[in-house]
Amino acid sequence: MPPLSPFPPALPLAVAPPSTPLGPFEDSAVAWAAWVKLMGFVGLTVLALVAVGPPAGPDRTRSLR
Repeated sequence: MPPLSPFPPALPLAVAPPSTPLGPFEDSAVAWAAWVKLMGFVGLTVLALVAVGPPAGPDRTRSLR
């Protein structure tokens, strides 16, 4: 009988690697690209509205003449 070892038996070498918390790279890349496009559209819309400024009313047009 072999002597008892204080160490636990070794794990088999064919253990599956743990899954990543973010999932496959392709899923993350597609989700990231969609988010960037959406936020870019929102940002450009806000920028366009700020750049144009408030609409010109009758009071504003009189003061420019």
